[in-house]
Amino acid sequence: MRQTVLILILGLLLDLIFGDPYWLYHPIRLIGLLISKLEAVFRKLFPRTEKGELAAGVCLGLSVTVISAGVPLLVLLLAARIHPGLAFGLGETPLLNFRAQLGLAPSQIIPVRLAIIFCTAKVICS
Repeated sequence: MRQTVLILILGLLLDLIFGDPYWLYHPIRLIGLLISKLEAVFRKLFPRTEKGELAAGVCLGLSVTVISAGVPLLVLLLAARIHPGLAFGLGETPLLNFRAQLGLAPSQIIPVRLAIIFCTAKVICS
């Protein structure tokens, strides 16, 4: 437990020191840009009525959700085709397979994810 707390504190300190580079787009910034661009498109496509704006909002929400989930999924699937270790290093594909193989509920995947993060940090810090 003490080692876990030290790893979390170290991770927080490293994030505060280095942070995200300004030149590197953060996924949230990219999603914000996507929303801005799609909003302009949907405002042109739909009439400026209450129902038109509601339909545009629904289309915007669905589009952003599908794209925001679809792009990382495609990256992980492509990475898995290149090498399973690459997909493991990038994200969720191994966890989803692991969950399916062991019959874990979706809520049980969070402790598994945290365990992997802590083990990776432990190896890096050792």
